[in-house]
Amino acid sequence: MHLAEIDPIQIAIIVIAMLGGFVQWVWGLVKQGMEETKRAAAQPTADEKALREAAWKKQVQAAPVPAPAADPWSAAREIFTQIQKEATGQPAYKPAQPAAQTQTRPPPLRATKAAAYVPPPQLPLPSLHVVVKPVILEEVATTAAVKMAAARQDRLELLKGLLTNPNAIRQAVLMREILGPPKALQSSADSAF
Repeated sequence: MHLAEIDPIQIAIIVIAMLGGFVQWVWGLVKQGMEETKRAAAQPTADEKALREAAWKKQVQAAPVPAPAADPWSAAREIFTQIQKEATGQPAYKPAQPAAQTQTRPPPLRATKAAAYVPPPQLPLPSLHVVVKPVILEEVATTAAVKMAAARQDRLELLKGLLTNPNAIRQAVLMREILGPPKALQSSADSAF
């Protein structure tokens, strides 16, 4: 944009709008300050004092404290009995009791001895007969070399078949672009072509 393209009238309109917004903001602050000083200077009437006192008493008044439970250990006992029932194979959850019934105190828990751990009997393992066959290393090496050469030949034939298909070549170039090094780090030696 060149300086000749700037319209001075548009600039003047924008500056006037900004000044108008600023003056309006300052005037709002002045009005708010005057209202606050009026409120601070004015004394509350008797009705306002009574309403404020009632609201203050409501806020300060302590909420009724719920009565403590008859037995603080009842929850722990209930959990312990559920665990015992699960261990013996009984269902752990009781059906919900109606609220009108009174709670009965469970009998005190007695310490019981846990059954001693008895490991399961071990079964005899079947005996394994291993027959060691002498192997000549030269035979193993030659068979491995033959298998590797056959696999290499199979891969070359597969690649030759893919090179005849234009869609396969496009897919290979695309995969190299996605999985290869970033363009900024590639050198001319990395080029596929």
